[in-house]
Amino acid sequence: YATTFINNEATGVRASFNLFFNGLNNAVDVGKVSKIGKPAGLETSPTPNPEIAQAPFSGISLELLMASMEMVEEAFFTENSTNIADYLFFILNDNSLSADIQTKIDEVQEAINAINLCLEVAIINEPTQVENLHTKLTELGVLLTVDARSALSVIITATDNDGD
Repeated sequence: YATTFINNEATGVRASFNLFFNGLNNAVDVGKVSKIGKPAGLETSPTPNPEIAQAPFSGISLELLMASMEMVEEAFFTENSTNIADYLFFILNDNSLSADIQTKIDEVQEAINAINLCLEVAIINEPTQVENLHTKLTELGVLLTVDARSALSVIITATDNDGD
């Protein structure tokens, strides 16, 4: 797929960078809504339902979410290669948006690490920490879907979580 992605000459919604950015945005949105929000009762229902967590039997739901956040961070800030932060600096001639995104990624990772139990147990026994994680994912999502999207002139496409 790498060759197809690199050689893609489409524009708009089907452009490679647009698809790439949407994938990053989707990783954050799925983390917020499906991996944390719905199991914790912070999205469509006020009732916690830990059984619908991503990996309820293995207890690695939080580790999987952390891996997703590390991937988002790498895409924005990878060294030894042009990254999204470089692109934002080129467009804005300023690093403040990238710094804000890094801060929010750090806060999400800190919120994950602050949960001392597997997610399925933490939803019931550490609801404040789980709600904090949901809030931090929301804040990161806003930076991506509003500020970064606008600066990069990217079109955010529908996801499974947006109610369409």
